[in-house]
Amino acid sequence: MNEVKKVQICDDATLQAMTICFREMEKHSEISEIYEVALKKSPRNEELCTHLFMSYVRTSQFKKQQQVAMSLYKMFQKNPYYFWVVMSYVLQASVCDDENIKINMLLPLAEKMMLKFVDQSKIESDAEVHLYLMVLEMQNKQKTALEAINGPLATFLSSYANEKKKIEYLQKLERWSDVNLSYKNLIETRPGEWSIYQGYLESVTRLIEANYAPIADDNNSCAVPDYTVPMARNFIEKMKRKEIENNERRNRAPFLACLELQKKTYKKMIHTSSEGCPDDLIKLLVEYFQLFGEKSVCFSDLFIYLDLLDSTEKSEFLEIVKSLSMASSEGNVMKNIKEMSRAITIEKFSRYLGEHEQLSSEEMIAHARHLMSMHKEGLKYGNDLLPTDFQHSDDFALLAAHLLLDCCDRSGHSRSWHRVIITLESAIKSSPSNIQLKLLVSRLYCVLGAVGPCVMYMDSMEFKHILYDTLGLNVSRYAAPLGHFKSAKDFYSLALKFYQANKKDVSFCCKHDAVVCAIFKEVTRV
Repeated sequence: MNEVKKVQICDDATLQAMTICFREMEKHSEISEIYEVALKKSPRNEELCTHLFMSYVRTSQFKKQQQVAMSLYKMFQKNPYYFWVVMSYVLQASVCDDENIKINMLLPLAEKMMLKFVDQSKIESDAEVHLYLMVLEMQNKQKTALEAINGPLATFLSSYANEKKKIEYLQKLERWSDVNLSYKNLIETRPGEWSIYQGYLESVTRLIEANYAPIADDNNSCAVPDYTVPMARNFIEKMKRKEIENNERRNRAPFLACLELQKKTYKKMIHTSSEGCPDDLIKLLVEYFQLFGEKSVCFSDLFIYLDLLDSTEKSEFLEIVKSLSMASSEGNVMKNIKEMSRAITIEKFSRYLGEHEQLSSEEMIAHARHLMSMHKEGLKYGNDLLPTDFQHSDDFALLAAHLLLDCCDRSGHSRSWHRVIITLESAIKSSPSNIQLKLLVSRLYCVLGAVGPCVMYMDSMEFKHILYDTLGLNVSRYAAPLGHFKSAKDFYSLALKFYQANKKDVSFCCKHDAVVCAIFKEVTRV
């Protein structure tokens, strides 16, 4: 490579080939050098200039990339090159140790350049607007940024992105009444987005803590923030009624918001006044189950609120949901997928609330058999599924396996684990793509010293990328100590290739794509 470099061949094919070689050798500075030489021979070659710029991006030579970007803009007068200059100043500021230079020179210069294009109406895309906002944010100029997105620049942002940015700046300025009103507007337009409700409830909390009271003029306005718990409850109830009336597809967010409000008042995270009657938590939980009990996320949505109940209330909640399920399914007969999904959710509630712990070992085994019979019965609803799809009743098998594992822990005999493995293997035959089943059974095989089946299951899951380091732990920590050296070597080799490739490629790809696609904020994160 050094001999080729000395010849100073500057045709595109040779430069590209040398770039690939130097990248593989991790000599990124050499790439900059060959393009510097090539550019001296063709100083107005736009493609060579951009390649040189990218080589400086890869090596984090921000000052040099700024100079190249400025040359590109002066020669070709294209917007992206101008913003590459601004981005270079931002990057210099992000690594500058001298706060005086950063605050008084680099960032003000970047802001001045952006203002020039804003004043001349030369802004052409949302990425350019985001770059301007980023420069202002780095200087803690939230008020200026808020004024910017309330002006003509708002046309370059989607209404949702614009509103989210406004809320971000209003929060930093602690204008919680405006934050509350903005969140209410967003909820009206996007009633199914849970994160918006979380922000809304946070703004209500802040207003209550600040003892907010509207001024006289505000009372005459239709836009009054919700600054008490009853006001928040009324607003959420209004959104709930809209969802209940919507028979096509109900959003879960308003119902979760009602539970979250109850949780905050229960934990006294917000102080309530005597006005308004708080909803019964069990009533809210049962209502949620009635509407969304057939969804797989029902348990994960509700379990954090179940912790607020005492032991008596937990038992009462379980009895109610079980009675609802029995009434709809005529005992244990599951007429359709919806009823089966509700039965799975109830079993998850039972396990989480400790009902399984009260069973004797014999009762655990009997209940596990019952769950497996329900799993087998539910397979008829998956006859039309593809081999890559999970069976609808897979969770019954998982619950049965964990119940049997609890039984094994009591007995202390590893031979009892064979019953668990048989249960899981039976479920995998019907659902060959279920990763949860495979992970659990492979873990059990490894604990028992049978690494061979574990490796087979790991191969069938087709691990990619970071999964080698996370889920691959099931293999890597057992294979070599148990004498399966070839399996360990093969697995370690695959993991090593992943890390070697990532070290060379990920940073380059992130920086390169972020600059080329004008995703300026991502460049500062790499």
